Amino acid sequence: MTDTMTNSTVTPQPRAPHTHTSPGIIQLLKSLSLPNILQRNKKIEADNDARSTKTLNNALDPAGHPQLGSEVASLITVDPEDLAQLRVPSFFASVREHIYNSLARHLMDDKLKEKEEKKRKDDDIPQEDLRLSKRRCMDGTNQVERVVGEPIPIEFPQSLYDTEICVAVPLPFFLTWNLRTLVDEASTLPTVKSNPAPGEAKGIYILNIDKLSARFGKELSLTCSQWSEAAANMWSFQISRDKSGADGEHATWFEKHFNFFNMLNKRDELYDAWKVMELEIRQDHRSRHLKFSASDYDKALGLTEESHKL
Repeated sequence: MTDTMTNSTVTPQPRAPHTHTSPGIIQLLKSLSLPNILQRNKKIEADNDARSTKTLNNALDPAGHPQLGSEVASLITVDPEDLAQLRVPSFFASVREHIYNSLARHLMDDKLKEKEEKKRKDDDIPQEDLRLSKRRCMDGTNQVERVVGEPIPIEFPQSLYDTEICVAVPLPFFLTWNLRTLVDEASTLPTVKSNPAPGEAKGIYILNIDKLSARFGKELSLTCSQWSEAAANMWSFQISRDKSGADGEHATWFEKHFNFFNMLNKRDELYDAWKVMELEIRQDHRSRHLKFSASDYDKALGLTEESHKL
């Protein structure tokens, strides 16, 4: 008797998902925190390795290992934004224990690609240009002539402009020596991250006023001559912030404000009295945008003088 075998075509069935089982589950998985995703993926990968080992043992020794391993489960997707976070050393260190093998290989591959890309770009750059870039070579085009009898132009660092947007920079910061420090030690000065400005997604790094005030001096700590020096520099700074330059209303306010006190007959004698008034008016102008009024200044000065006499 001859056995007859009938050929038939078997249509393969799609593999049933083990992790992403429904749209609702997928949405919940996407909402997980990155550390949670990493922990779950590490367990899924370990379980998948165990399944693959079981299948391999069955292929090598069917009698001793009759059971096949089940189908592997899919890992939860790690978004590109999260991968970018993992490339930050401080963040990577905080989740190091949850990094699984395939993710570690992926991160290493990306790092090797970046190195290759950087090397390729360096090879494309002429050696002389590369030398100038790496050594940050100077060319001296920013040098200025010293003119006898005239002050050297003051350079205001970008950190001052960024800080002034968020918080008022104290007057002592505008002493010429302190301005030089802001330029010369720019990369080592203490900073703090501000809250996001209206319409902005992220804050910016600004000067840490509290820490620097301990070094530069706080408001009302200047002598009268120091006040005059700092006031002149602050006025120049505000001119550079005015869209219309020295003739703009913003710059003109500071000109009239500082000149009022500089032109006082008893400026030095009454300094301890009017310096408080000057600071209060400057603060009011920033927060309430009050216009300059000579009569208001005269009236406030009269009250200040009477109080000082008493």
